[in-house]
Amino acid sequence: MNTTSARRSLNLQKQLQNLSENLNVLASEGKEKLEHVAAADGEMTSADILVNNLTVHTLFALKNAYETFVKSLQDQKNQIEELILAGDEAAAEEAKKLQEVKETFEFFDDDDSNTLSLTEFKDCLQAIGLVMNDEEAERKFLSLATMVEGEKMVSLEQFTPFMLENLKTGATPEAVLGAFKELSGSNSSMSGDKLKSILGEENAAYILDGKDSVEFDSVIQSIFSR
Repeated sequence: MNTTSARRSLNLQKQLQNLSENLNVLASEGKEKLEHVAAADGEMTSADILVNNLTVHTLFALKNAYETFVKSLQDQKNQIEELILAGDEAAAEEAKKLQEVKETFEFFDDDDSNTLSLTEFKDCLQAIGLVMNDEEAERKFLSLATMVEGEKMVSLEQFTPFMLENLKTGATPEAVLGAFKELSGSNSSMSGDKLKSILGEENAAYILDGKDSVEFDSVIQSIFSR
């Protein structure tokens, strides 16, 4: 959750607390005072006093004002609770996306260097269905990368905003399937050895799941059914 969202959430929590406290006061003190008014009104009726010259307010008007005020505060409380819930859900969704980005980054970081090389970056673009030719991919890579031990590399911090921007639209099953087929030369499957040469031993093993080859349709179905 960013600073602005955190500040807004804190403000909503304070409003909710104030409203809850006011409703508690109305439920106890307000109700008790109305009962006293009702008792006094009953005594007046018993004494055949039809008009109270000390006030213009009637028991009916006071009860109506009380109930209207309580309902107004309760409605405000409900609205704020909905806003807080929506904010919590948005924060959870943001955290989920950040975790997905981190997992994607680690998946294509074949040498566990905590950075992506140009080759690893291109493999990632293809796998997530982001269509770019070699020149476009390299230009994007260079716009993100910094020098690390004499080589241009992309860190997780540089990779994250780029990925989040692309997650806004999201990869479709068709786009991911097309990316896999492009890697395989328009085939619908790929041998384990070929997959290992592209993604590395560990990453390929995760996708192969003990098989000698991979059928792209089944992989895509598995990814998008999660």
